[in-house]
Amino acid sequence: MIFDNDCNNTSELTAPVQTALSKLREEYSTWQRHQADSDNMLYVLLENCLEFYHFLRQNERYESAFKSVCEFKWNAKTKVTTLIAKSVFGDKNKKSSVYARAIEAAVSCKVGRENEPSMLAWLQANGGINGVIRSENPNTSARAALQDKKEEVGRNSSKYGIRCKVSPIVNENVKVLTTGEWLILCHVDQVAGELEVIFPTQSETLINLAYSEFGGSIMETDAYKRRHLAVEAELAVGRAEAHNAVGGELRRILENIKSKTETAAS
Repeated sequence: MIFDNDCNNTSELTAPVQTALSKLREEYSTWQRHQADSDNMLYVLLENCLEFYHFLRQNERYESAFKSVCEFKWNAKTKVTTLIAKSVFGDKNKKSSVYARAIEAAVSCKVGRENEPSMLAWLQANGGINGVIRSENPNTSARAALQDKKEEVGRNSSKYGIRCKVSPIVNENVKVLTTGEWLILCHVDQVAGELEVIFPTQSETLINLAYSEFGGSIMETDAYKRRHLAVEAELAVGRAEAHNAVGGELRRILENIKSKTETAAS
């Protein structure tokens, strides 16, 4: 026979292999524990990113202040979640888009809101980042900058003395709309004295475009030419205050991340 079936000899031969396999299994278990700790640290970071997203959405000035410090390329269509992910995880990091999608999914599911699970618990319960998620060419051209400028002017029309001639509409029909900004396409019948609503929408893209068109028309008026320097100075003060608020919130979040990371590591 080529092979000896002697038990002792077999045991002597397999013992080192079993020992090596046992050690590898222990190392794998250790890796799994570290991997779980690493994932949890990432989830905590994403939780803070989500919290920062909600902070920015509280006030347009906060969002504008944050966008102004993003040093990578982006355009008007770039989502706030993408800006946050690229700022935190790196604009060259391919996983930034994945993390942005995870934050978007959390926003859609109202994660972290009242009576809802935290981002950490939500990710842990739903298979992590890949479990909760199933090409953009950023451009900061002069045209995009002008578009942003016109939108800002439109949103601050009252500061240029521009007032709408149509009085506020107080009607039972208003109750069918939720509180907030709406863009309404309507038809006016002067003979019947009626205003027919054709299409109401809260599309952020369409609303921003309408503000931009409105702002562009304001920029052609004498009122804009007279007041734009004073308004710019006033808006600059507001932006500075927003920058300080965003900076303070970022510092608080960083301290929170540091504290949770140290707790998880101990």
